[in-house]
Amino acid sequence: MRFLDPPQSWWGAAHWRTWVWFPLVRIPYELGVGFQHRQQALSFVDSATREFAHRVGLFREVFGMAGKKQREAWQTEWVHVDMTPEQKGLYRAWDYETEDVVEALGGYLSGGYKLTCNYNQSNSTFQASLICNAEKETNSGRGVSGYAATLWDAIRVAVYKVVVILPDDWRDYQPPGGNDIG
Repeated sequence: MRFLDPPQSWWGAAHWRTWVWFPLVRIPYELGVGFQHRQQALSFVDSATREFAHRVGLFREVFGMAGKKQREAWQTEWVHVDMTPEQKGLYRAWDYETEDVVEALGGYLSGGYKLTCNYNQSNSTFQASLICNAEKETNSGRGVSGYAATLWDAIRVAVYKVVVILPDDWRDYQPPGGNDIG
């Protein structure tokens, strides 16, 4: 049996969990190795998250769990989170291990969120966005982005914003200093 093939149902949940998580676990390590071109890195993250979503779908199918309907990107309401200098300092001191970030990301992705990544040529940064596609989730139809000089850091910033800065219901987020001007 190849690792790319789905485990047999008799293998049990531990084997399924490893198989489902494998594409996500590779992301920070593969990005650490480096790619020749930015587009290769973006393509790798895109294919890894698609593979993860596909494997979650197969897992749900085998174990009789319902799938989630996907929302179109143009239907997204963006939650604008500009990190203050204090929040940036706290982010840099954030002791969340790589495995913890991957696990948090996987929890969101398997819960109906979508990860998209791109490169902004005008300011030479990568952007990672988490968008809630699940119909019955509190944050359904909302998205939040993070940006950084490296793709893994952009993903990590997006996860940080969701895990640390934003409340459970993103509609309740109040930017520091208010959002009336700026």
